[in-house]
Amino acid sequence: MNLLKLIPFLFFAATVVITVLSHLLPAFKKKPLHSKMLCSSLFLLTGIFAAAHSNFSQYACLMLAALFFGLLGDFWLDYKNSKFFLLGVFFFSIGHTIYLYTFIFNCKPSLAPYTKQIALGFLALCVAAVIEVLADKIRFPKGRRIMIAYSFLLMFSFIFSVSRGIVSIIEGNKDFGICLVAAGGLFLLSDTFLAVSLYGKPKLKCNDILVAYTYFPAQALFALSILFS
Repeated sequence: MNLLKLIPFLFFAATVVITVLSHLLPAFKKKPLHSKMLCSSLFLLTGIFAAAHSNFSQYACLMLAALFFGLLGDFWLDYKNSKFFLLGVFFFSIGHTIYLYTFIFNCKPSLAPYTKQIALGFLALCVAAVIEVLADKIRFPKGRRIMIAYSFLLMFSFIFSVSRGIVSIIEGNKDFGICLVAAGGLFLLSDTFLAVSLYGKPKLKCNDILVAYTYFPAQALFALSILFS
């Protein structure tokens, strides 16, 4: 493995390590937004160095754009005690839209032959979402109903990330496929934990920590997928 290819793995590892430390060390815990933006910068750097190795292919550029909007979303979600929370959601929505476009139209082979399986998967996800909403009593208050639309966007992003990953594994590109399946799954878990924390009745005391422990590795895995695209 040459040095340029090794660097994204180092930044991926740094993303995971700093994410863990940010919830353990007092120096990080005193400045949560600073710690969060450090982790966001690390997953973006993972993508940048992975893109450099791939000569900034179209897939790489699209993924970098999505990662950058994720970084913006991270900032605005927490800035000024979440005063601009919906602006953060807006940036995340752009990022997920880019992910969707990329997985559907910018990767080969076409997902068209798997339309039935994708539709069934989405239906199963909808059922799981309803069960989760009822189980954790998630309710979006007035002014936050837009989160319902965002939730559907996230679910579409998850389904097509996992579908693209599974098809890639079937086609023989296992590393790329595993990155997408794991990233999509972790991202969905992260936003589920976040929704329960903000709008539901969480059963786990460590729910907030789980948001970070699933979200930052998810973005870093999306970034790392650029290496194998």
